[in-house]
Amino acid sequence: MAAQLTAKQRTFALEYIICKNGTEAARRAGYAGDDATLAVTASRLLRNAKVVEFINERFAEMAMRADEVIARMSEQASADMGDFIDVKHNWVSINLERAKDNNKLHLIKKIKQGKYGVELELYDAQAAQRTLAQHHGLLKTEVTINFAPELLERFGELARRAEIPASQLFEDMMNAIAAELSAEAADGGA
Repeated sequence: MAAQLTAKQRTFALEYIICKNGTEAARRAGYAGDDATLAVTASRLLRNAKVVEFINERFAEMAMRADEVIARMSEQASADMGDFIDVKHNWVSINLERAKDNNKLHLIKKIKQGKYGVELELYDAQAAQRTLAQHHGLLKTEVTINFAPELLERFGELARRAEIPASQLFEDMMNAIAAELSAEAADGGA
């Protein structure tokens, strides 16, 4: 818990959290002076360990935990327009009341009155799914190959004896393996 602050320091810290501008936070907290003076005051306050601790504690309280982020992304990934609309006799109407009752309003990215009525846009489900897939390691962009140390030593020795850079020898081997696999596939895996 942050040490005791004066009323002005506390007000400054709370205002700083809101506006993220030291000079403006000092002005809102009731410190006197022109912009230059208020900037110096803000700088001094933002070096005060008690004030910084208080600000950091408030930010930590407001921050979303990792499990909350995943939960929100999961909701966006599985969002269904059916939670927001009613269809009767081929007529579509938006039902925000039901969405509110089902705690789904946070899934709306944009709502506006358009030329042909109300337009409703949800957050991009595919983007959320992609983010979740990356989080769960489902979209691998790298391949890890583990070699036994003895095999790597032997490989290095072969490259030195053949006077071929190890990277070139490795690439040649990989190309040969790929060609062999392609030939097997063309022959029906025989």
